[in-house]
Amino acid sequence: RGIIPERVSMDERPAIVNAKRRFGDWEGDTVIGKGHRGALVTLVERKSPYTVIGSLEHEKADAVRKTVTEALMPYKERVRTITYDNGREF
Repeated sequence: RGIIPERVSMDERPAIVNAKRRFGDWEGDTVIGKGHRGALVTLVERKSPYTVIGSLEHEKADAVRKTVTEALMPYKERVRTITYDNGREF
């Protein structure tokens, strides 16, 4: 595994995001199927915890970016932050 350039720790997330007092702060992660057959991206809104799940074409950053953009489009006016786990797919 490589080093992620300009990586920021989840511990450095702003206090307002950690407080979970407002809608619009999301957490993203991926779920990889057995034998890497299929992959999903999950997006959980931290306050509600409303969840959006999208299917990935592959496990690369461009597919994740496309899926996240499409999945959150209906909520675009309410997306404030997205925190990822700093996996290589992000």
